[in-house]
Formats: sequence, structure tokens, C-alpha cells
Amino acid sequence: MAIHFMLRGYIPFRYMSSKMINIRVATWLDAQKITVLWGKMYLEILTRPAMRLEYANLKNFFLKLLVRMDSPEWHVIVAEDDGEIVGFMMSLLQWPPYNPCHVIAFTEALYVEPDYRDNGLYKKLIQESMEWGEKNNVREKEFVSPYDKTMIEFYDRMGFEPVQVVYRQKSKEA
Repeated sequence: MAIHFMLRGYIPFRYMSSKMINIRVATWLDAQKITVLWGKMYLEILTRPAMRLEYANLKNFFLKLLVRMDSPEWHVIVAEDDGEIVGFMMSLLQWPPYNPCHVIAFTEALYVEPDYRDNGLYKKLIQESMEWGEKNNVREKEFVSPYDKTMIEFYDRMGFEPVQVVYRQKSKEA
């Protein structure tokens, strides 16, 4: 059976040979589920025991997400399995002050539910985002990721190169 593009940003592909995952542009109807996934992502990357996910964090993200979804400079996409959102990616067009003609697509968030990892879903989200970047004359794609060996190896395989290292020292009060 041939599959054709039916909607703007709608990219169907096979997952685990029997399921169909759809990558599409998010709508405001997806905002609540994206917020839940963002909360899960946040909990996975917490590095300090004192950090907590609170209702205010979720509310703030949700409200910002609604504004971002309406902005042409933001690209929010979701991965769906049978109508259930199982992953998302949020990217932003940036014009650095050192070269305002040089457009960068900065990915603020990329998350896939654990049961859907290691099956090409991260790669599909990034590929769709890269296509969006090309349409917007993006010259570079940037990701910020917590130090996670698996994700670093993944980005290396995708052809990305590390350009910065962030060092952190905890204060005595922490």
C-alpha cells in the first residue's frame, strides 16, 4: 500500500513493522499532552536532588507553548501512534548577533516516550525538523542535551558535532 503526504507536516512511517507512527505539526489541541511529555522529560534530566517539577513549571511551559505554536519562528511537531502523542520536538529560528544573515534552528526540547525509543523515532523527528529548517534557510541546527552518553552517540551518528562544553559547580548552599 502506497502512503502519500496528506497534510502539511504529516509524515507517516513504519514503526516496529506493525505500527504506523505519524509525524505532524502540533496544534493547540496537542498542548496538554506535550506539556505532560515535557514534564516527563524534565524529570528524566533532573541532575540535582533539590530540583523538583512543580505545577508552576508545567503551567508556565503550557502557556509559553501556546504562544510558541502560534509563532512562525517556532516549529513544534509531534509523533503519534494511533492518535496518541508519544514524542515531540520544539525548534526555534535564531539570528545570532554576530551574523544576522546566518539562521540557526535551535532545538529547545526533544522527547520520545521510553517504549518508542531505539526505533528510529528520534531520527524521524530530527529529519522533519531539518526539512523545516531548509525551507527557512537554516544554516545550522543546534541541540542542547544533558550529558547522556546514548544521546551524544546518537547526535554523532546523525552528523552533529559538539561545539561547546558547559561546566557547572554546585554552590555550597545546594
